Amino acid sequence: MAIVMRATRVIVWCLALLVLGIETLNAQLTRLPSRQELDSLANPTISTIAKRGVAAEMPTIHLDNIDGTKLIKRQFTLRNTTSSPVAITQFRSMCSCLKVLTRPTTLRPNESLNVEVEFDPAGRTSKFSILVLVYTSLDEKYPTERLTLSGTVHSTNRFPHLAQRAGELYMSRKTVSLTHVKAGVTRTERISVANGGKTAITLCAKPLVEGLVFSVTPATLKPGEEGEIVISYTPKEPLNGDFNTLLIIEGCGGKPSERTIKVTIKQ
Repeated sequence: MAIVMRATRVIVWCLALLVLGIETLNAQLTRLPSRQELDSLANPTISTIAKRGVAAEMPTIHLDNIDGTKLIKRQFTLRNTTSSPVAITQFRSMCSCLKVLTRPTTLRPNESLNVEVEFDPAGRTSKFSILVLVYTSLDEKYPTERLTLSGTVHSTNRFPHLAQRAGELYMSRKTVSLTHVKAGVTRTERISVANGGKTAITLCAKPLVEGLVFSVTPATLKPGEEGEIVISYTPKEPLNGDFNTLLIIEGCGGKPSERTIKVTIKQ
């Protein structure tokens, strides 16, 4: 009997410990990060151990009113300020728009390294500030130095009413819907476009559906000139149902996915 009672007490204690462990785990999982923890992720603290043993001669580079359509390359210079070799173990960019083109290496005492970065401003039309964290063998956990690229991207869209882009071509939309389609009846939709390039362009597209016609007015768009893409459809036979087709524009540059028009045809 005593053995049974001792075994029962052991089981009860084990269950109590299990419940306590689950409650503790749930508390940890449901705890929201503090503002300090969030700030430390977005703006990591410089290592106090490394004491900026690898330091940038100019940790911040500022760019004013840069063109939003061109890749920008700049160089930071890092120097080993210690009396021993230091390995740069990692460059960590805080944004995919900023790439570090220089590979990590080991610096001898007082040796310097030019760190080249490439910034893609596509999609930005305002101020920006992006960090690159430099990790070294001086401290594995915290960065030894921070590099900052900041500046302002000015809008290069001369046609704000044309929100879509296909190479040098600005477009009001990339989808059209032709409705109430009947045999022998022509249905037409128009897309406003403009030539944002420096040379004249002539657009064309090969329809995959018989009776579908692609044309542009004017036929050739001069630099800065606006016009219209005209899409019309005249079926010879009644439709069996609604369907979609694609038109890939040629003559404006850009990826096929950027210059594809989706056409929906409905009865």
